[in-house]
Amino acid sequence: MELIEELVIMPLGNLRLDLLKEAPAPIHDGFAYLSSEVEAGIVAGVGAEPALYIETEYFGGMGAQGAALFADGKLMWRRAISTEDTGTILAKTPISQGLAALGVRSAVGQDEFDTAGLSRFRSLEELGLFEWEDED
Repeated sequence: MELIEELVIMPLGNLRLDLLKEAPAPIHDGFAYLSSEVEAGIVAGVGAEPALYIETEYFGGMGAQGAALFADGKLMWRRAISTEDTGTILAKTPISQGLAALGVRSAVGQDEFDTAGLSRFRSLEELGLFEWEDED
């Protein structure tokens, strides 16, 4: 699915997300799925091209999100936050920081997440994936 600024989103459905949790490498703190194995897979898949891995889970304004930025064939940084830790949603979230690093410039009154068009997708269904539809 195309977004703005030449960005493309590649969502993972429930089956593939469950497979990520079964991987032997431990999940990084604050993330639901990101491990060193997943990071290695991303680097292998994108090579030197920049890529942003994101996770987000919110309900009623409470939840968590994380992002990991890849460029030049390596992990540049990763960060995860939770409203349980911060008590509120931060002005510059990890996802917005990652999008800014990819060159997304926020529009007036919006953050990079909204400017990139990601706010249109609040569920897997809105991304075009329905429960277990990603099965082979």
